[in-house]
Amino acid sequence: MEEGWKWWAGKNEDEYDLAGPCDTREEAISVAYGSTEPGDYIFLIEAKFESEPDWYGRYDFIATRNRSNIKRKRDK
Repeated sequence: MEEGWKWWAGKNEDEYDLAGPCDTREEAISVAYGSTEPGDYIFLIEAKFESEPDWYGRYDFIATRNRSNIKRKRDK
């Protein structure tokens, strides 16, 4: 993995607040499962970000790549 890139997950493409920063896409999905229900979409992005979060705990992305989304499956 290139230095500085991390994975994030969110319920929409505007806020990636369910998971991140995560080292892998799979980790971001796993963390996001804890805050979603079966049938929900999880939006994923790989991003570089400012080193410190803002007052609200959010990070500003300075570069992004590998955007995607998945539909959460039903639990077995």
